Amino acid sequence: MVYFRYLLILLVFSCLPLGSVHAVTYYVSTQGDDNNDGLTPQNPWASLEKVNNFLFQPGDTILFKRGDEWRGHIEIKYTGAEGTPITYAAYGDDPTPKPIINGTELITNWSPCTPETCGDLPHVANIYVATVNLPQVLYKSHSQDPGKYYDQGISQLFIDDQAHLVARHPNTGYLYIEKRVNDSTLQIKSEDWDKLPTHELVNGQAYTKSARWILATELITAVNPSQRTLTFGSSKSHSFVTGWGYFLNNRLAFLDTEGEWFFDETTKKIYVWPRAGIDPNKMRVEGSTYLLNVSESDGTLVDLLIDGIIIAADKPNYSVKYITIRDLHIRYHSGSGILAKNSYMTLENNVIEYPDANGIEIMLWGDTGKADNFVKINNNVIDSPNSRGINLILSNSEVTGNIVTNVARFERLGRLGMAGVTPKNRDYVGSATEDGIGIRVLGNDNVISHNYLDYIGHNGIFFTGKNLLIENNVINHSCYTKADCGGIYCFYGREYTEESSNLNVTLRKNIVMNSIGDTQGAKRYDPNAKDINYEVPFGMGIYIDGFARGITLEKNTAFNNSAQGFNIHDSSDITLVGNVSYNNQVQLYLPIQLASHTENITLKENVLYSLDKGQSTLSLPRMKNLPKENSINLLKESDHNYFFNPYTRNAPSDYRDPYQYLIERHEVINKYSLPEWQAEMKFDKHSTTNWFELKPYEIVSAGENMIQNGQFDTDTTNWIGRPKFTWSADKIEGGGLEINRNGGSWGTLAQYSPEFSVEMGKFYQIRFSAVADKQTASISTTFQKVGTDDDAGLQAREWFMLSPEVKTFAEIFTPKETTAVNFQFGTSKTAMDLYWLDNVDFREVAIRSLPITVSNTVDEMGYDANFKSALFPLKAILFYNKTAIDKVINLEGVTYRTLNNLKFGEDPAFANLYNAGNLQLPAFTSVVLLVDTVAAMTPFSIVVNDSASDGQIVGTTFYTLTQDGNVHYYADGNWQTISLNDLGFGLPQGGFKSEIKGLLYLRQGNGTLPAGSLFVTDNTGKLYQSLPPHKEWTVTDLAVDALFSILTATGETVAYLEGTEAIIADTGARFSLSSIGFPSTEPVIAVSRDDGGTFYYLVTASKKIYIYNALTSEWLQQQ
Repeated sequence: MVYFRYLLILLVFSCLPLGSVHAVTYYVSTQGDDNNDGLTPQNPWASLEKVNNFLFQPGDTILFKRGDEWRGHIEIKYTGAEGTPITYAAYGDDPTPKPIINGTELITNWSPCTPETCGDLPHVANIYVATVNLPQVLYKSHSQDPGKYYDQGISQLFIDDQAHLVARHPNTGYLYIEKRVNDSTLQIKSEDWDKLPTHELVNGQAYTKSARWILATELITAVNPSQRTLTFGSSKSHSFVTGWGYFLNNRLAFLDTEGEWFFDETTKKIYVWPRAGIDPNKMRVEGSTYLLNVSESDGTLVDLLIDGIIIAADKPNYSVKYITIRDLHIRYHSGSGILAKNSYMTLENNVIEYPDANGIEIMLWGDTGKADNFVKINNNVIDSPNSRGINLILSNSEVTGNIVTNVARFERLGRLGMAGVTPKNRDYVGSATEDGIGIRVLGNDNVISHNYLDYIGHNGIFFTGKNLLIENNVINHSCYTKADCGGIYCFYGREYTEESSNLNVTLRKNIVMNSIGDTQGAKRYDPNAKDINYEVPFGMGIYIDGFARGITLEKNTAFNNSAQGFNIHDSSDITLVGNVSYNNQVQLYLPIQLASHTENITLKENVLYSLDKGQSTLSLPRMKNLPKENSINLLKESDHNYFFNPYTRNAPSDYRDPYQYLIERHEVINKYSLPEWQAEMKFDKHSTTNWFELKPYEIVSAGENMIQNGQFDTDTTNWIGRPKFTWSADKIEGGGLEINRNGGSWGTLAQYSPEFSVEMGKFYQIRFSAVADKQTASISTTFQKVGTDDDAGLQAREWFMLSPEVKTFAEIFTPKETTAVNFQFGTSKTAMDLYWLDNVDFREVAIRSLPITVSNTVDEMGYDANFKSALFPLKAILFYNKTAIDKVINLEGVTYRTLNNLKFGEDPAFANLYNAGNLQLPAFTSVVLLVDTVAAMTPFSIVVNDSASDGQIVGTTFYTLTQDGNVHYYADGNWQTISLNDLGFGLPQGGFKSEIKGLLYLRQGNGTLPAGSLFVTDNTGKLYQSLPPHKEWTVTDLAVDALFSILTATGETVAYLEGTEAIIADTGARFSLSSIGFPSTEPVIAVSRDDGGTFYYLVTASKKIYIYNALTSEWLQQQ
């Protein structure tokens, strides 16, 4: 991004010394004096003005004292030379904090607001006001310009180093555009318009989404109340689209919540509602400054942002070179932390905090093809920039070892938005397509390595260029504010890649996780409109886009990303070798479209591991108008890969739930098991698939079958279909429904004509048997609202792969609303198959989810801690090492199997990772292993005191409650006591009436009961309930022996014990302890479970503890 950055000369004038012939070290301290010679720590200079106006020579070093702080900025105007750079650094004891260059001015003399001083604000009593009395600043556009003085404004506000937020509406999330009137005008919904202070909107700002990856900033120039329209100062047709989101900010009337502020450029007054309501006169309040309404040569008024360090901002041809900046702390500037247009620089070990634009920006426009630049950006820490972390256009450079965090977080976007300029600077607002990036590097022959990025608004790392190495980077929580982006992303454009058949780009050993793909503000989904659902989270791990070619992806790891782990879109000659994609919605995505440039993809030795019923391993969505050959031509080679999905396997099972097959190819949709893929597509001859299958739930009870004549014993009564539809006994014993599909439009094979009702939140199972005349025929199930041709979001269309052998399928779904429905079987438009259906059964069920315990203890902001992301009971564990050194991970005696179904330690393919029973994991790599024994899930031990007659286990502690409200718990080797009053729960009115019988604390909660809900029951049958924020107790009658909770698909559900029967409160489903093999005949006085729902603990009257493993249905007794 190019800014209006030129020479800023503050109100200090001095003659420029000639400087030294030989290299000299100069010292600067706030305790010094500008009249000193600055040549020793005992005689330092004092001010930044002295430094900025001194003529330094090649080899000179300027050292700032550690622990000191200056307000202002540094200007670097003189060049170093090869071997003798000019260096800006620090002196003093190393543990002392780095010297601070602070871009703020103090704001004092605050007064409480009144209606007379601040107007009729709803929360006027909480707001303070001050006048910003800052000196004018002389600005020169170039060295010969006499300059002009300008006022200063405030772009960011900090109170005791806490960033406050520019007042906005709404305070969270987005509103949605009623209508795009024209290129510069939008219409507001009437219900939203009524809440707006329309008389104050002019000169406010609108942030508008027009695509998942665009969040643009616009200046409001006109308001029309009769039409409910806002007009903006530019014609940016991309900036707003009917139905998409927007929010407004930077008006005093929006200041309606704690932590917000507003600066009035006209009156120079600043308003704030301080966090915690503390009087700002008792705190340090400081604001980032910028120059107001600077006049351009054409008369345009713009705001001039002030950068922390400006290098040669007014020098033509980038003549200042050979500059080193290290060990400085640059914070709170209205512009970028460091801004440069220079080659041969080193920026290292600096800390840059809260720049309102970019952390570091070096833009060598037009120079990226030259054989210079040679910039090193190493080991810097950049936190909370609002535009980009590191923004570069250069070549022959390296970006290594940097930590970049909290870039363009939605909740912090202020006056500059994500563009890094104010809306007055219209030339630079643009479409905002590439704002919010962690590290953006455009140019050739660059290295991007060993960087750590976390919480990035858009793409984590964005690159374009030739001869690039991108390796050993860790990217977490990318796409925090936008979507359709990734942890690592590239976009070239057809023109760029036509110049070269091979970009020679390598992505190696990068770890990309938890890409969010935030779709707040996306157009609301309307299933009746047959439109794309833009609200689905859409964050990728590694995303190769825009006609890239000649890129190798080797040993990268992508996991827990909301959309695809790897997405290869419109790109060719891409090689993926040895990558791991784990627990993403799609592990590897290779779309084929009409204008697609995707071809010659090579896949070798990749691990594609799905963990959820809706996930795919390899997906090749092909537009229905394209021939199958396009899928075959897309892949150049594919072999020795691992396709694993725990919810399906090759052999059919009568009780199997084929939520998702291993490999997808849309014709509109075809799904393949690995043998089917090998047979038809002729790839992956030596690849491997899972030999086991898991269910996500088990059915506790079932209601009546709602389908009449689903067995088709004699006829097809109650069923309608097309085009040829008859009863037949040819393929199914006892007869079934035969359907001859001969093409036609997408639609229904068979529909059950009577309608029935389903209720939101309840669970239903559809079961059926089916057979086809072809090995790869597919069939779908859907439930449609009566009177519509769409499922209206009730249930995603599920697809099942048929074969010439009869298979039985089952599927559980939960409707999203209560309504009357029709049930249908369907297939694709191009299908020409014969189908036979039988034993169609639909009924309400009560389910018990098989628990999934997530144990991910990695320190999210560091390089250490554990290195595993464990998900039970899916058996798979992804071990990953995000550090720069090899790690030996203690497997704690657990036996694992490799994906080759060999014991870890006995598989030669994994021999390099085995180390005396432990896992030796090289730096920046990962491996998926399978738990081979239940030893990994050995439950923890608890301690029960002799007086315990009730209780619950939380963590590894057993808690009991007495009638007087005292909680007893075992910690640090002793029994201790704390009261409910001390814990913030209080006691019911009148206290508990009798002996406490049961205690339950919901640690996770569900849609109805929030986490932290507390339940207590006594021996009179009273149930006491306290929900957050715990202001009161409610009491109901419920005779139970013990309280506990179970983990279902909808969250944590209350359950209780009556004698030897357990009852699920939400559904009324019952099961006896004997039915699950409880090994004791003693009364049970307390029940609890672990956080994941894998282990249940039952305490009997004699204080024995029995542990039930819900995964293996085994009982253990604590010794």
